Amino acid sequence: MFSGRRARDQDLDRRRNRSEDGDAAASAADDNQTIDAELVRRRRLARFSSTSSVGSRPTDKSELDVPDESTKERSGLRASETASKAVRDPRRSDVATTSSAGGDVVVPIRRQPTTVPNEELIHQSLASVLDLRDTDLAEIRRIAGLPESEGPHFLTAAEFDALLAERLQDPRIGDALSYLAGCYHRARQELASIQAARSQELCESLRSTLPLLVTYARTCLCEPSLFVTARAWESSRSTHEYAATWILEQFGLHHGESGEATNILSPTMYVDMVHWWARDAPDELAQVLPLFLRGLIQAASIELEKALLQKAPLHWLQSLGAALEPPEALLLFVSMEEFVAADTRTGIRSLLGPFFTPTALHYEDDRVSRALFPNTVTNEMDSAEREAVTAVQWSLDTLRDGVYRLLLRLLRSGSEPRERILTWIANQLNTNTERMKIQAAASETSTDGYMLNLTDVLLRLAAPFADPRSPKLKNVSHPLSV
Repeated sequence: MFSGRRARDQDLDRRRNRSEDGDAAASAADDNQTIDAELVRRRRLARFSSTSSVGSRPTDKSELDVPDESTKERSGLRASETASKAVRDPRRSDVATTSSAGGDVVVPIRRQPTTVPNEELIHQSLASVLDLRDTDLAEIRRIAGLPESEGPHFLTAAEFDALLAERLQDPRIGDALSYLAGCYHRARQELASIQAARSQELCESLRSTLPLLVTYARTCLCEPSLFVTARAWESSRSTHEYAATWILEQFGLHHGESGEATNILSPTMYVDMVHWWARDAPDELAQVLPLFLRGLIQAASIELEKALLQKAPLHWLQSLGAALEPPEALLLFVSMEEFVAADTRTGIRSLLGPFFTPTALHYEDDRVSRALFPNTVTNEMDSAEREAVTAVQWSLDTLRDGVYRLLLRLLRSGSEPRERILTWIANQLNTNTERMKIQAAASETSTDGYMLNLTDVLLRLAAPFADPRSPKLKNVSHPLSV
């Protein structure tokens, strides 16, 4: 009886002891979890401190266990001292080497931009425009009688006029007109390269040189005896004729291999020269510009004779558009007496007439048909004939489109050019009223090719209001609307 109770008591004691051991183990496990979390937190703190302090010494276990505030301050102080130690690379002046815990790091050094005084910038730009070195500049200043200074002297816009006049007397520059064209080109380049951060004074100084350059160019054309390097014109012709000839030559150079040269008259310089010419000497311009425009029309007529024989752009038609870019030149062009003249078979008297004469009609001009279409036609030459027809169509369409754009520009240039253009159109149509008769006097009318080109251009001009649904048609008054 008692033995059975003793056995049960022993079993109860063993279970109790086992339960106490389990609770102790669980408690120990909980304590270990707390210790692990705290250890991880300390290690993370130590890693953050070592990362932020480049080159700091490794901390021992005691410092990890006790991360007090003094330790953090010492670590941050060492980090700032180490990060500021940058050694310049002797081989390169734009980088430096910084020592860190992971090794040497090459970092770029930021340079402070050097500030150049405005006086020096103006000096460099004006000397570049004149194509002068410092030694040449000192010599020209001495010849021009400008005051000398002991220290460095900077060229100013006020001295540019005197230096340019002396430079034009220097035989080393060659031709004065070519030199002035090069100076104008360099001045425009300097203006285009100026950044927005630079001073406005520099821009104004460069802009003040442009009127001087074009005025000296006009003086070299009309009064060449004033300069040693100016061209010597023959006395048999007037200076106005030579001035017009030179401008025409400059326009022709843009079509050749020298189109990119800097010593020829650029379209921008031509516009400025005509503007200041009309302001300073309008009577002189009124004699030179008509001669130039007539020469331009004559050169375009020679080109138009070959326009249908070769698929090439019409350079002189484009040149006429560039020549009429200044408003002063455009007004002179439309005010010329022969601008509104009527054209017939026997003579093309108007300035725009040569642009309407090209034709591919065999009975009027057989040069195109003989050059593009051979007499012996075989099946193998069908493709060549198609290519020839396409080339002629392309040339005619290019010509008509160019003339249409020119007339449209003249019509939109003001009341006076518009009135002159409409007068010219009316004269051409009234001259060809004989074509409505069964037996017309052919010598008193224009050619069929002329009328085909004129009709095509007029239809292009009428296209905006030719559509019955166009609102612009309501503004047109004609007899059918009454």
